[in-house]
Amino acid sequence: MLSKIDEALPASELLKIDDRKKQKYDAILEKAQNGEINLRDFIKEIIVKNIGIKGLDSAEELSTALDFTILQSFSQGKSIDGRYSNKLHSLVIGPPAIGKKLITQTALALNTFNFEVPPTAAKVTAAGLIGNVIRKSGGITTKPGILSNASNGVVCIQDYHELAKKKNSNFSDILSKVMEDGEVIDSTSSRTVLPALNSIHLDTNRLSQVNGTEDTSIHNDLKIPINIISRFDFIIDIPYDIQRQISIALDMMHGNKLLGNREDENVILDWVIELRYLVEKTKEKFNRIELNEDVTAYLKMKLEKFLEGNSKYLNIMKTFGSMLTRIQISLEKILKAMATSEMSNTVKEEHVDEAFEFLRHKLEFLQKLDPLEIPNNLGTHISEPKRREEIILKMISQKSKIKAEEMLKGINNEMKKEYNIKTIQRDLKQLKQKNKIKMIKKGVWTNAE
Repeated sequence: MLSKIDEALPASELLKIDDRKKQKYDAILEKAQNGEINLRDFIKEIIVKNIGIKGLDSAEELSTALDFTILQSFSQGKSIDGRYSNKLHSLVIGPPAIGKKLITQTALALNTFNFEVPPTAAKVTAAGLIGNVIRKSGGITTKPGILSNASNGVVCIQDYHELAKKKNSNFSDILSKVMEDGEVIDSTSSRTVLPALNSIHLDTNRLSQVNGTEDTSIHNDLKIPINIISRFDFIIDIPYDIQRQISIALDMMHGNKLLGNREDENVILDWVIELRYLVEKTKEKFNRIELNEDVTAYLKMKLEKFLEGNSKYLNIMKTFGSMLTRIQISLEKILKAMATSEMSNTVKEEHVDEAFEFLRHKLEFLQKLDPLEIPNNLGTHISEPKRREEIILKMISQKSKIKAEEMLKGINNEMKKEYNIKTIQRDLKQLKQKNKIKMIKKGVWTNAE
């Protein structure tokens, strides 16, 4: 990763490219601006060739994730009113060996400022992410951590399921602040606010895919809180496909190969420098994008139609009301990055159509969520008695009748706490008074209807 020696210098200048190569790269940008080539398609071809991605034609989800990662590199800055970061965030879910690492490699290649959090994550602490306090004779200062050093770029977290095992309670809070506001705050007495305009790219396996166990609860299977899930602008769940993996393995046997180790791992390859220059120069020139009245009306119409056909998604939003606001913000962020990548100062209707294709994958994922599961991840926003009541009603709806002792086991499992039977009996009494359940015989309950 390059060090930001001089914040006044644009990223394209920090790449230290000689004049001959600049002329070559600027000629590519001129072709893109004249409509002779599509810049994102041009970048994708170079990525596929140099990273060695195989079988993309038969892997629709992987290809879409690659497209979004390229678009992600063009996101930048904060909203004009300063309310939210314009950086795009992505979550890729899937079993081992389906190409998630290729997406991470793409993100690291395209972003001049980047950092990859290793799956072991043993050394990842709040201080390492945010910064360390340094005490000098003149007072207290904060030495920026990973997130600030990679600001205006990307932070990739590979194999998040491994990180989740560490039970680092601060990690989600830090990610939430970065994804929403593009900044972090040193929690020590200095309370320094540091810029962290990062895209967050996270890939993970479901725990059931790693451990070979079955868990119907997506939250338990992913260990990602809903407040983090809601902030991802793009979510895709890539299915396991053994036939495609066999095809790719055979395809990789074609052609000449040079086997061995790279001599210097710190050398930035020429094709990486070229892509970073193309992205950075484009962002520098096209950083203020207009969303005119006609396109806004078209965007509103598309969103209304989209939501009409997603009744289960609407049910989720009733439980987690800010989800729709985040969807709307995601759309605006995606549209801004699209216009930038096409070297346009205005958003077009075709950008809106493409943005909804990316959004579709997130909504398909959200529709898999059980609305009753969501409050479990909102902590203090929902009271424990209310949450227990929702779990009881859910269990009763799944069975015609159920014993209080069985409910106790289910509640303890979902709430990750050990309640006693008297607590559950009080909950049952409250629900009975509300005419929601009834006791058909001692200790056995069913719906009141």
